[in-house]
Amino acid sequence: DGKVTTVLVKPASYTEGRFTVQVGSFKEKSNAKALVRNLKKRYGRVRIEVFKLNGVKFYRVQTEEKNTIGQALAMQKRLEKEGFRDCFVVAR
Repeated sequence: DGKVTTVLVKPASYTEGRFTVQVGSFKEKSNAKALVRNLKKRYGRVRIEVFKLNGVKFYRVQTEEKNTIGQALAMQKRLEKEGFRDCFVVAR
């Protein structure tokens, strides 16, 4: 029916946990792989997470996990300075 239901669960902490920065999301896996190759040179571990929405597969490019929101926000700022203006922090 196209409805999206969101279930919110209060986390134990809003500042500590598992966080990453999403740098891009692509329908074409080859585009995601190209970005991963580019980012790995400067940022070490970068991964692709597959996500399906309404039957469409997306390949999300995310940085290595950080243990605090502060570390993730610092990574986001660094990426933005390098031109990745649409990146954002994701709680895992």
